[in-house]
Amino acid sequence: CWYYEPIENGRPTWVSPYENKNIYVEMISYVIPIFRNGMTIGVIGMDIDLNLLKQKTKAITVYETGNAMLVSAEGDIVYAKKYPQGLQSEAFDTNITEIKEQMSSDKTESQIHSYMWEGKKCLLAFRRLQNEMTLIINVSADEINRTTNQLVIQCLLILAAGLTVSLVVSVRLTGNLKKSLINLTQSAEELSKGNYNVAISCESNDEIGMLAKTLSEAAKTVDKSNRRINRLAYTDSLTGLNNRHFFTQFCADHEGLKYRNTGVLFCDINGLKRTNDSHGHEAGDRLIATFADILKNKFPEEICCRLSGDEFIVIAENKDRNIFFQQVEEFHFLNEQNEIPYASVGCCWMPGSPDITRMVKAAEMEMYRNKEALYKAHPDYRR
Repeated sequence: CWYYEPIENGRPTWVSPYENKNIYVEMISYVIPIFRNGMTIGVIGMDIDLNLLKQKTKAITVYETGNAMLVSAEGDIVYAKKYPQGLQSEAFDTNITEIKEQMSSDKTESQIHSYMWEGKKCLLAFRRLQNEMTLIINVSADEINRTTNQLVIQCLLILAAGLTVSLVVSVRLTGNLKKSLINLTQSAEELSKGNYNVAISCESNDEIGMLAKTLSEAAKTVDKSNRRINRLAYTDSLTGLNNRHFFTQFCADHEGLKYRNTGVLFCDINGLKRTNDSHGHEAGDRLIATFADILKNKFPEEICCRLSGDEFIVIAENKDRNIFFQQVEEFHFLNEQNEIPYASVGCCWMPGSPDITRMVKAAEMEMYRNKEALYKAHPDYRR
């Protein structure tokens, strides 16, 4: 099938997993048919050992129990922790069928979807790969929420202890102690609402003062943990920029809000795959980090996000048009210091109350036009 299928399609084709009978290796192939004057000359392409993809999939870990699954274009499981040898779609049980439904055409890639697995709620995100396979990452919802639940329990225990001590002390003390108790109770109520920055003050050195100090330290610890969790959830680990999850949440939070003088910059790194293939993924990571530093230096006050491996976006809210395009011009100067510009770029600025989603699409379309022009001038950089 690796020979005839691309010829029948008349275009480069990813051939589904198959066993090479000559060397007894399971693989996938990318095959390009060659024609001349309507006559088939032959095919060229590359073979990829399927075990390599399985190992890469197996190496993906999420929390303690989360894992990844690789699914073929036909919907068969190529690799999963529970099915290391794969599983044909005809043999899917109810649990696997539920996952398959989450990848239907009306589902959005890279967003988090909920499903039930063996009676437990789980979450998954998927992405269709260039080789027409689908990578699925799933994890138990209980495990994701475990940290938050632990913090809530700690706060409730602290609150219960505070209220208990407050009750005992209120019976024994009057006057200034009553004022301290009221302040402490109000602080505990704020803690129960999730306000960990509340000021907990008590000048006495008795049990009330010790309780206030303990609650204050506990609130700081919980607040620090929450900030760290949020930072990990919304930050790209390689570049330090905001990640796609942050960008998606930002768009959801700002939907329908009114802006004034907004600019959008959409960037796609040139030759990242070529760099990875020629010099290794460490070199590719350095290229990504270098470009991210350029963005951070030229747009320090703007919202900078890494959307995917090679896509970046900058949103400048309430930015004067001349100032925005001056920043873009300075950015272009640095971007083009490389032999080939670090990235292809598209930008858009609108006054009034623009639609951010529409602006992002406009900037992305301009970026693709610029990238096509680059490919025509440097065809070896085409991905």
